Amino acid sequence: MIRTLILLFLFPGFTTSARAQDDSPQPNESDQGEVVEAAVPAPARTAERAELKELLKAHKAATKSKDGAIIAAALEALVTLDNPDVLKLAKAAFSYKLSKVDQKWAADEALATGFEGDEVEIERLLHERRAVIEVAATHVLAYQPIQKAGPILVGAFEDNDLRTHRPLTAKAILEVFARFQYVEATDSVVRELNELRSPEMARSCIALLVDIDTKSEKAFLALCDLLAGPAPANVDDPTNPPAAYWEARWRTWTPLRRDVQAALRKLTGRDWKADAGTRIGEADAARKWVRDNAKKLGLK
Repeated sequence: MIRTLILLFLFPGFTTSARAQDDSPQPNESDQGEVVEAAVPAPARTAERAELKELLKAHKAATKSKDGAIIAAALEALVTLDNPDVLKLAKAAFSYKLSKVDQKWAADEALATGFEGDEVEIERLLHERRAVIEVAATHVLAYQPIQKAGPILVGAFEDNDLRTHRPLTAKAILEVFARFQYVEATDSVVRELNELRSPEMARSCIALLVDIDTKSEKAFLALCDLLAGPAPANVDDPTNPPAAYWEARWRTWTPLRRDVQAALRKLTGRDWKADAGTRIGEADAARKWVRDNAKKLGLK
């Protein structure tokens, strides 16, 4: 509702039917770790010169407002337009610097919800504000030529701060990678999967690897590794992270086991068991099988 009101303010002729994929169905995971396909997105289009001029003018006015929510709404109004100027605006959005307007909004929001002066809550809200802009920019880039938009999105996804504090942005980026079968993002996605940052993020990474029918041996082996519970290679190594680190990874890994098994079943055509209770899974056997059959699978 808020976004609609902002757009109505910026663009008097705006209607909810003009809104882009923000409200369209998103992929959902079933109990078996499979992905339900989303509705087909609207095709990219070329704006008439007058329309483009009006939209770019409105974006410039939104930028001058220094209000992240208004800037995000102005970006969303550019979704579906395939245009080099629009691409530049979307790219720049990932470098957005939070303004005093944004900081005041966060402080007021914290106050209104009983967290006055709480630095942790204010920081969370500021990340939320940045994520709104980044997600809008990602939606815009989804309609630009992937050979130009892809590297921009990979660069954004490589930002550890983004993946840590703005998972909605990361998820939106992963959805664009899946939509375009953008295999060039595979290494970045595998690195994130190995982080075991959260079950939600890991599931999105696993789903992408399946969606693009990955032929990366590194990706296959990463999935094989996830058949086994997280543990140090040498429990006596004094440089090992503390127990709390492994406990956190274990809590993230546990709910992923069915997703990993389902992914490997689709990619290898074979069933592989994960660790469960006292049962030792088949991580070692899966790794060996993948290496032995890499050529047959077409892995690189």
